[in-house]
Amino acid sequence: RRPGPAAALPRALSSGGAPSGGHEDEEREFHVLKKAHSINSGVALSRGVSIGQEEREQKKKSTLKHSLITGDVHGSYRTLQQVETWRKRPLFRRAGKNLTFTSGQEAAELLVDEVRRRDPYQIDFLQAVQETSQDVSSMFEEAPKLAWVFKQLMEPERLLTFRVPWTDDNGNARINRGYRIQYSSALGHYHGGLRFHPQLSHGSIRMLGWEQTLKNAITGFPLGGSRGGSDFDPMYKSDAEIRRFCQSFMHELSDFVGAEVDTLETDLGVGKLEMASLEDTFRELDDGAAAEEIDELFGACEIFPEASGFGAVYFAERAMQAAFQTTLKDKVCLLSGSGTLARSIALKLVEKGAVPVTFSDETGYVYDEKGFTKGDIDNIAHIKAGSGTLKEYAKASHKKFAEAGTLWEQVRGDIAFPCNIQGELNADDATLLADNGCMAVFESSDRGCTPNAQEILEERQVLYAPGKLVNCGSVIASHQVVGRSVEELNAILEERMPQIHDRVLETADKYGRPGSLRAGANLYAFVRIANSPMYVQ
Repeated sequence: RRPGPAAALPRALSSGGAPSGGHEDEEREFHVLKKAHSINSGVALSRGVSIGQEEREQKKKSTLKHSLITGDVHGSYRTLQQVETWRKRPLFRRAGKNLTFTSGQEAAELLVDEVRRRDPYQIDFLQAVQETSQDVSSMFEEAPKLAWVFKQLMEPERLLTFRVPWTDDNGNARINRGYRIQYSSALGHYHGGLRFHPQLSHGSIRMLGWEQTLKNAITGFPLGGSRGGSDFDPMYKSDAEIRRFCQSFMHELSDFVGAEVDTLETDLGVGKLEMASLEDTFRELDDGAAAEEIDELFGACEIFPEASGFGAVYFAERAMQAAFQTTLKDKVCLLSGSGTLARSIALKLVEKGAVPVTFSDETGYVYDEKGFTKGDIDNIAHIKAGSGTLKEYAKASHKKFAEAGTLWEQVRGDIAFPCNIQGELNADDATLLADNGCMAVFESSDRGCTPNAQEILEERQVLYAPGKLVNCGSVIASHQVVGRSVEELNAILEERMPQIHDRVLETADKYGRPGSLRAGANLYAFVRIANSPMYVQ
């Protein structure tokens, strides 16, 4: 009953059947060459030609306009006449009118208009697509066929919505909505986190699936992207209620996840208790699953929940060295949130000699100008494990606490780590951070900065790294969890996160966006996906 990756579906229809324009004849126009170069190694795939033919092909390429794309992706180095032919083909057809483009910017605008037409209320998803399309628009300029790849990528392969019934401690029947979006299997089997949060909706789950697909591509692993969760709020729920909800949730989800099908990791609102309950239920439902399959399905969620946070600090350390020739030592760090992600970032910052001075939750934020120690962070974890609040912690520990305002506007810091939820850092917050001398913002949550905030940070020359880049640690750890100790996984993170930073920065320079970690991340991820067998036929 479990579905396989969409690669098993007919080619060029992997986004769920009909193309996003709604016309089958559009897809018949979507033909791509069978030859490609790997973006990682630059080594040509098998072409089935003689050495003499290979030399003639190389000579021919040298006489043509060089493409921004590495290697022969969708005929990107072919004649300018062929490029113009693709530009004349309609990317969409609306009301009997062919919509074509003459520049990469026009292609990006057409693609965003299509999302706005079909899903006008999915603002989170619209913003994510708009950002990515702008960053990769230079590719549409040189290789127009890539606009058709982007068009397909905008539509997820599968979006599951299901009812999750459960009973609270008072015996009342409760209903929540569950989601799993299996966004893209272009690079491999689906992989992505589970989020339990009352604001989760169709629009936000599509955005999260999009971001996860790009994030997984950035890691370099053969992983597609997925995401899931529910509008269930674990806050102020008893352990028994959480277990009952998780049992019901996994009953609905179990047919669609599994090793080499769709693997899981933690996200906002999903911690050790939730994952343990989900795993126990999955074992009961699939008692024939081998231990290694279970380990692969749940990844590093239980044995190394700090992977995302530790990875974020390793990335920030490398970024600060590259951009400012400095270290994290003695840097005052502002953190939002107080869950596993924020606490693990703070623990690693303390280890690196930095000074984390804030945490926040729904009651406000707590501040210690001398910096939180490991003991303080452990105490916060203990209170949170018992469904306590930072207001309670501040009262017990005599720390400064503020219920009004945001920590971004009231506390000065050298580095900011948004660790809470999308859109938590807005334009006003970004302006105040810049005014207060903030050097860098490392987005540890998914799209924690609004588009306007990103623009201001760039204008004010504050280093900005997006969540899809900073938050790769959990993906890396999950992909290599089988047979590894926590120490080994931590060592892998410490090695790979700086490599990812350098690779993305190099990509940004290569495509004319020097220093932009956001553009470099989107460009690198999109080229990897465009080079996949799903799109290179």
